Amino acid sequence: MDPLDELKQLVYVAHEHSRDSQLELLWRITGVLLHDPGSYSDHQRLCFGEIMEKLAYDLEQEIRAELSHMIATEALAPHRLVRRLAGDEISVARPVLERSPVLTQADLVEIASSNGNQHCLAVTKRTDIGGRLSSVLVEYGDLEVVESLTRNTTATISGETADRIADQARSSPSLQTALIGRDDIPKEIMVRLLDEVSEKMRFAVEGGLEDQDAEALEAAVDAVRAKVEESPDSRVEAYIGNLLRQGMLNEQAVLRFLYEDRPMEFLIGLARLCEMDAVAMEHVLADETGRTLIIVCRAKDFGIETFKAIAVSRMCAISSDPADLYPLTRIYKHFAKEKAQRAMRFLRTRAYSARKDVARAANVRIH
Repeated sequence: MDPLDELKQLVYVAHEHSRDSQLELLWRITGVLLHDPGSYSDHQRLCFGEIMEKLAYDLEQEIRAELSHMIATEALAPHRLVRRLAGDEISVARPVLERSPVLTQADLVEIASSNGNQHCLAVTKRTDIGGRLSSVLVEYGDLEVVESLTRNTTATISGETADRIADQARSSPSLQTALIGRDDIPKEIMVRLLDEVSEKMRFAVEGGLEDQDAEALEAAVDAVRAKVEESPDSRVEAYIGNLLRQGMLNEQAVLRFLYEDRPMEFLIGLARLCEMDAVAMEHVLADETGRTLIIVCRAKDFGIETFKAIAVSRMCAISSDPADLYPLTRIYKHFAKEKAQRAMRFLRTRAYSARKDVARAANVRIH
């Protein structure tokens, strides 16, 4: 019999309205759809979904949970039905939240932000978690949710979200271990975490931690230390540090890095020369007003040509339009070195607090 003809007959049977007939109809129509979902048009699948949804929500929760398991991995399952199941009780929602390819990132963001921790926890098991969804899970989920997300190496976690996770990890050794295990965490966060983990490991060992647990934690610390030390920017830092010790890191060296298109050497070299960390220097260069760059360069008594070269480079967010640059060069010439040096105390901060302090420095009057 043609499946669509069978569907029409099954719909007719539903008029009996008995629980058993509705249940039989639900399983039969589900079987018809799943047998070959690609053979139906979007409209036909929509019809399947509307009937299945009506029947499922006339029946008990256990039946909906079974239906959720049946359609959880089906890419052509009716979207509206899957979306409703995903917002149901967790026993119903879990299969589709964890595995359904039908749910969009927008669906999942809405579900994570409007349901409880158990729904968020189910979402963390997915293999398609984007940056926005990760941020929402960290915002609305508890520590168990955050740790599950962090252990999911297929999830995309932005630097900002990783920073929030690192803050929570201060009180959770298991979350620290999960964060260490990732390869996509910004180096400055890993360095900060390394210090915190090392300290906690010391207290744990002194407190009588089991040998195997202590060894595992020590191995994790060694792993993250190696990861930090072997990173490309760490090698650049070692090179810049050597130049500094030899007295060869100066205004001319920084300009050479700029002209030779060596952005990492330029960034770290400029930061070390100005006694700042690289993250804070990135924020200085990202200031489109040019005010913080004036402070930094003037405090080191850089020449006007050096300031202009940095300002118009691709590393800097300042407009290279002469009409915008000219007023900055005039300010630079008349801005007192001593005043710039006083302002530098707001810029020499740790990487993770740089944004706040750069904003404070930008408020210094430099006219």
